[in-house]
Amino acid sequence: MGREYGSQWLSCTTRHVRIYDAYIHMETNAFDQTQTDKLTLMVRLDRRDLPDGLQRVPGPRRPLQGSSTVGVHASSDRL
Repeated sequence: MGREYGSQWLSCTTRHVRIYDAYIHMETNAFDQTQTDKLTLMVRLDRRDLPDGLQRVPGPRRPLQGSSTVGVHASSDRL
């Protein structure tokens, strides 16, 4: 997503990720976590993480426990 939607696309290559979810106002860049109700994570697994990682990632459209997540998608297309 671009800034015209009030948010930015985030990408990370580390195994340990801390995610902060908030609406970002376009003009003031102010964070507002009260307006956020959905979050989708796209996970790309490599060979090293595949067996362990697939057991930890919920299926599509299955919310993570205690959150308002829309879905988590696992991709192993690099195999």
